[in-house]
Order: sequence, then structure tokens, then C-alpha cells
Amino acid sequence: MLKDDPLSLFDSINEDSLSTSSDETNFAHLLAPRQNNLNRSGRWRSASDILDSLEKKEDKRTMRLNSQEPYMNPDFEWLKNDREAYKMAWLSHRQLTRSCLDLSRMKQSPGWAQTQATDIQIFCKIDHNGGSVQLPDSNITAHIPQGHVPPGEIQEIGLRVLLDPPTGINNNYTTTLSPLLEVSLSNHNVSGSISLEMRMAAKVKSDPTSHVLTSFVGLVSQRKEGPYQKIKDCYIYNDMLQMKLFDLKPRMYVITAAEATVLEQPAMSVWDYLDRHITVAIYGPKHIHPSLKVVLFISSHDNIPPRLPFSDVQRGDRNLPPVVLELWGKHQFNPQGLKDLHIASRVLDSNFEVKPEDLNKEVKQDLLEAGKVLHLPLDLVKVSGGEMCPFKLSIEVKDPKSLTLGDFCVTSPEAAPLRSEKHNHRRADRQREVTRSTPIPEESISEILTQKFQDRPVDLHWYGVAMKSILRQPRMEYLLEYFKGDTIALLSKETIRSLGQVKVKEWYIGFLRGRVG
Repeated sequence: MLKDDPLSLFDSINEDSLSTSSDETNFAHLLAPRQNNLNRSGRWRSASDILDSLEKKEDKRTMRLNSQEPYMNPDFEWLKNDREAYKMAWLSHRQLTRSCLDLSRMKQSPGWAQTQATDIQIFCKIDHNGGSVQLPDSNITAHIPQGHVPPGEIQEIGLRVLLDPPTGINNNYTTTLSPLLEVSLSNHNVSGSISLEMRMAAKVKSDPTSHVLTSFVGLVSQRKEGPYQKIKDCYIYNDMLQMKLFDLKPRMYVITAAEATVLEQPAMSVWDYLDRHITVAIYGPKHIHPSLKVVLFISSHDNIPPRLPFSDVQRGDRNLPPVVLELWGKHQFNPQGLKDLHIASRVLDSNFEVKPEDLNKEVKQDLLEAGKVLHLPLDLVKVSGGEMCPFKLSIEVKDPKSLTLGDFCVTSPEAAPLRSEKHNHRRADRQREVTRSTPIPEESISEILTQKFQDRPVDLHWYGVAMKSILRQPRMEYLLEYFKGDTIALLSKETIRSLGQVKVKEWYIGFLRGRVG
């Protein structure tokens, strides 16, 4: 906050804090108006106000201390037999504890602090002329007709894919054929409808019974959990379902499904009337390591994200933060009905191998019927010496009668380049630049740099109060150190903007205890 009178700056009761980094400086608090009725002098505060503020301070301190407990004592005993893995885990933990991330929130919320986008989504602005929006990495398109919004207005439309279907839709008579699509609209002053095109991961079989008893429908709801209603205007061509939405809401959820009116023997499910496809995708790290984890991603539709956040939840109480895996490859196959699946994995002609407990995986038919995506982790290890080279991972899917339903291979990425080689290349490049550079002649020195500093009087019209204490390690000559409650003379209202990786900082030029900074 700025004041004309510096004597009125000593009534703040904000909590003390001590920072050892210049990143914690936030001069915006110096300009914030006092809006809290608790920020009054103790003379005018009641006993209940004082007790409430003390309780809030105690709760904040307790939460801050408790949030660090799960990470202050890491358990690396399970890695003691793998020296390389132990070193990588220790370095990762050290990097996290020295960062500015909220480790407690990172533990509770999967995917928090990840810098890579893992959702399939898009946001577009469309004017009175209308247009089409194609969702990336998917077969989903939205068409906005001309005149959807009045001239001069804008419609912001957002499309986002949710891989898991809502609960309660999939059963013996109904099965979903696409991911759940979230549609958001910003402008409610609309006329007409919008059209959605979604590809379905199935076709009706060619026999007459399947054609008579099976139909494709579009379902829509204002809430993700439902209830869902059938969309009246639906058109089918090949494997695409086009739906028209008339009753537009700010947020809608749309999904396609196949529905059977009657199940005649020997059919046990609507799956028996469909030629549908299951997609198996392989996700792994960007670079291979001596010990790595690969995830088999099984989905009942073909909208596969290019990246997958994955957290290993099989390590007891050690809930590690998730990692983002890259898509190595994918394959589609027809399961020939709803049945159990047996998946065999092996590495071809390489010094890597799949751990014995992960060689064979089984997927029950009730999990397939639910329609949710499945994550099957595989542990791969390097079993012999030599250089780490890309390998081929073979995946074979069989039914309970050992008949092969799908067989494919994916190639892994290469190993990460050595850091020492990078460092040597960069050092050599810097040395070449130094040798090529020419000395700066003395006559090119600016005239302003040769002038001597002069003492000049400065009129101080603005003051600020420090809302918290700042001590810097290491100390910097151009950054002031101050304690909570210090009155700082500001030389100007203008600020110096500093662009960082996370936020933009604003710095004020101030004078305190004989120093300008």
C-alpha cells in the first residue's frame, strides 16, 4: 500500500514470514488496500476478533508443518538392491524438496505440477459467420452454423475428451462406442443448433437379426454423472454419428452408444450384434533406462491421447507423484464378442526382458463391459551388459480358447544422451565463441559510463510498508533486505517488470537504511 503519511503504516497484523530467496518477494502486497476488517489496531478490536486471528495463525502453521511430513522422511529401502534406481530416486526427491512446489498438493492430486498437457481438448472463438472445430488427436468435430450468435458477438466453444464413460450406461443391452465429450459454451445468446460428429468404434454385423435389434444412439446430459437422454436428431454414415443439439446449455456431456432392444439366443450381450474394436496402446518413457515401466492402455474406443499421466499405486503407502509417459504405438483388434482377454508380452532380441510376473496379464469381461480404460503396468529391466539400444516389445492378445485376436510390435525410443557429452559440446562452443570475438575498442564506450556519480536531492512522495521480512542468501547489492513493518521510501510509482518462468514480478525502487535497491 502507498501512503502520503508514513506514520500511518504500522497497523498491519499479517503473519510473519522469513524468506531466503528473492523469489519470495512480492511487492504487490505493498500496494494492496486494507479490506479486511481484522486489520485494525488492537485498540479497536474485540476479544473475539483477536481470538479468531490467533486461531487462523495456528491453523496455518499446523497445515504448513503437516504438509511436509510425508516428504521429509522418504523411504528408499525398497531400492537398496538397485544402485542406479536408488541414485535416481534420491536425486528426484532432492530436486523436489529444493523446488518451490507444494509437495503435499502434488501428493494428493495426480498430475499436479506436470508441465505437459495430457488432455485432448481445444478452445476456439467463433463469430457470427460460424465455422468448424476439429478436436486434435481424435475423430470429433463440432460445426457451428452461420448466425449462431448475433453480429458483433463471439461464441467461445470448448471441447474436451473424458476417456472414461459415465457410470450406469454400459450393461448387457447398451455399450458406449466413443469417449465422453464435454462441450462448453460461453455465450448464451444463441439461435439454432450445433452439430457434432463422432466416430464410433463399432459397426452392426451384416446379418438381418443384428440390423433389426441394434441401433446407434447419441446421449446428452448437463451433468457428467447424468441422467442422460437420447438425442432425437441423429444421422449415421459409415462409422460416423452426426448429432444436432438444440437445447444448448453452458456445459453439456455427449457420448455415442449402441443399444439392443432384445437379446435373442445365443446372444448374451449387445456385443454379439456388433463388429467392434478394442484398442491397445503402449506408453513408456521418452528415453529408455536400465529399469523402466511400460503401461498397456486398453480402451473400447480409438481416441488415444499422445501422452498419459501414470501413477504407480501398487507401492503401499508410498503414493509417488505421477509421471507423463509417451505413446510408443497402438493397435486395434476385434474381440469377436464380450469375453476374457489374455495378454502376453515379451521383448524380441534385446538385452531387456519383461519381469516374470508381468509376462501374462488377464482382463476380465466385466471390466470390458464397464467401458472404462484399463492400465496394465509392465516392468522391464536390462539383464546383461553392453550398450542400451532400442528394442521391440511384442504384444499378443488371445481369448480363453488360446485363439489369437491381435498380435503387434512396437519399437522403444533410444537411450537418453549422456550429460557429460552435452556439457563438453557446450563448453567447446563457448570456447569457440570467445576465441572468435574481438576486443571492444575503448572509443566505443558510451559517454554515460564515463561520467561520475553526483549527489542530488530527491523529493520523496511515496512510502511503502513491508508486509513480511526478507533476508537474502546470497546477499545481492541491488536487492534490499528488510523486516516486517519497515517503512520503505519509494523513489517512484513506476515498476520494473521481471519475466520469470512461472509469473511476472514487479519491482519498486526504494530507499532503506542508507541504501537504494
